[in-house]
Amino acid sequence: SAVAGAYGYRVFYKGSSGWKGMGNTTANSYIDEDVRNGGTYTYTVRCVDQNGKFTSGYNDNGWTYTYQPKQLDTPQITGFQSTAQGVKITWNKVSGAYGYRVFYKGSSGWKAMGNTTSTTFIDTDVRNGGTYTYTVRGVDKNGSYVTSFLSSGKTIIHN
Repeated sequence: SAVAGAYGYRVFYKGSSGWKGMGNTTANSYIDEDVRNGGTYTYTVRCVDQNGKFTSGYNDNGWTYTYQPKQLDTPQITGFQSTAQGVKITWNKVSGAYGYRVFYKGSSGWKAMGNTTSTTFIDTDVRNGGTYTYTVRGVDKNGSYVTSFLSSGKTIIHN
């Protein structure tokens, strides 16, 4: 929380050899961008003056936090269309997702078919009369999952 009379704050993380300064801010928040999913981090904060000199003590135990990014909404398949090329799968756009990974359900579980930044995908490896089950997950620019998926999937019979 903000401290009355403080010009700014220096944020620290606890590394293997003790406290390390991360940066200064005049806001009462700071974003640590060097984290990984499931990683546990310990932080503390000290007040500083305009010259960067400490004007307060600090919590030597710090505050510990395990990073779990907010999951975005789960993509929902909204329709299928049998085309000459195969089965066209359509789903809703998920705000915050860079793209999507489309899966089909095989005999041994879910198998990834491909990635797209669109909200449609055509499965070209289908046969007339075949039954196919699909699901979709949102991904970030690096291909890491940012959404969950509908585990039961949605099914179509391709005609």
